[in-house]
Amino acid sequence: MEADPQRLKAFIEKWNLLEENDYDIQMQEQIEREHPLNMDVDVQAVLNGETLEHYELDPSRGWAIHRKADM
Repeated sequence: MEADPQRLKAFIEKWNLLEENDYDIQMQEQIEREHPLNMDVDVQAVLNGETLEHYELDPSRGWAIHRKADM
């Protein structure tokens, strides 16, 4: 992942990130959305050209799925 140094500098200055701040949760979320290195990932599993919807999870939400198998 790469971001333009000037864009990063502008982001840091806008949010005054070099100083101690007590941002509320909404402000922290806004900062995260605007971060130049933030990624919005939409992962889909495709089999034989067809998108699998096995888990039927809401794509507007974030999910972390962990599977473990002991042998």
